[in-house]
This record gives sequence, C-alpha cells and structure tokens, in this order.
Amino acid sequence: MDGIHHEIWLRTLFFRILYCEFAKQPPQPSIQGLFEEFSFSSSISGWYMACLVRDLPQVSQCFVNKVLHCKCRAGKEHEFLVFEILSPAGDCTALVVLTDSLRVSYCNRDKPSDNCHPALDHVEVVVKGTYKELYITKKWGKYDILRTLTYPPTSTRPSADQLCALLEVVETHGSGINPDGIQCSWYANTIFLALQDIFPGGIVVPRRKEMKKGMHKGIKVSIEGGVNGLHQKYSQQIEKQYTYRKVPEETRE
Repeated sequence: MDGIHHEIWLRTLFFRILYCEFAKQPPQPSIQGLFEEFSFSSSISGWYMACLVRDLPQVSQCFVNKVLHCKCRAGKEHEFLVFEILSPAGDCTALVVLTDSLRVSYCNRDKPSDNCHPALDHVEVVVKGTYKELYITKKWGKYDILRTLTYPPTSTRPSADQLCALLEVVETHGSGINPDGIQCSWYANTIFLALQDIFPGGIVVPRRKEMKKGMHKGIKVSIEGGVNGLHQKYSQQIEKQYTYRKVPEETRE
C-alpha cells in the first residue's frame, strides 16, 4: 500500500470510528425545563411553574450529580452556582447555571448584585456536551471553580424539582438578611451549605482558590443565620409545590 492510499485508509478508519462512537450515544431525552433542543432562561419560580411541573414524573427522577461554586475573575467578584443534573437513565446531563437576572442582561458589569437587584433569581439551562454549553459557560468570562459538591449514587441526592424548591426558599429567605448588599456571595454560599444540610452524603472538594468564596474586595461577606430555619421552610415549599400540582393546569395562574 503506497503512502497516498495508506493516508486515505487511515482517514476512512478514523471517520468510521468517529461515526460508531456517535452512533453509540443514546438519544437525548426530551424533558421540559431540563433536556430541550434549545437553551433557555427563566426565573426560579417560572422554571418550576412553566416547565418542570409539566414533566414532573420524569423531572422527579432527574437528580443533581454535582454542584460547582464559581467566582468571576477580573475584579467582578460575582459568585454563581452550576448544577449538573442527570437524566433518569443517567446517560445525559443538563447544566443549570444559577445567577441574577441583572447579570443576564449586563454580563460585563464590574460589581456583584446589590440590594436594588436581588441576586440568584435566574436560571439558564443547556444540555452538557452540546455546542450550547460553550455559549452558556463562556458568556461570564473567566472564572474559577472554588469548590465542588458531588453526590454519589447511594447518597440522598436532590431531584430537579426539590432543588427548585430549595432555590425558591433561599431566594425569599434572604430578602431581608443580607445587610452587606453583596447578595450573590450570600446566596451562593447559603445554597451550598443548605444542600449539605438538607441532602447529606455529598462530598465537598475544595479547589485551590476556595478561600475567595464569600469575599468582596478582601472583606468577608457574612452569611450568619443563612441556613437557620431553611429546613422547615423547604418542607413547606415542597408541600406548596404538591398543592400546586393538584390544581388543574387550565386554572393555574
């Protein structure tokens, strides 16, 4: 076999292997609010009422696999969370980025959320491994992963609807708690701690720059009292969701 034919053979073999690998991949599930053809953005309450509740039997089988606590660089100091949520079969992952609605519109702002613009009331969702992942993870610019929380399959993992309930609770719980005005740090850290408290068994792995969590301009943002009473409020929110599901869809507000 001469050099030219050998090169053609190698290229053909490469594309055959590549095709076989793609052919082995299972089809992406279709679950509203998590696994959709296009990425989408929503408020936390809208994420549940307009999306998750419509596919609840499947959504309740989609569990959080990992939580990434992230912080922007370049002086922005904005903190946000990324949730990796597995499909019911565990063969596909949705990325849910939790941030504030102000920053969705003005990603280039150089300060965290303040008292006039409550933080972490917005989610953006894409399917991991698709081209849309690049868009949603790069739009915030350079950032560091401060720490991760990973849930083994044998642990008490939150489902997507349970996560949404917790996010709604923390959002209202923090409306009058944060005196510093650095709400994104308060929310990110409080949610991270609340997940460990309500859903124990997760493994926390600190990263090299973990000491930057909850810091703004070198000053530690207080999260004192952040998780106090959250467990009870979370249970009440779960009951509220259950009541909402019993209401006929055509009569829901």
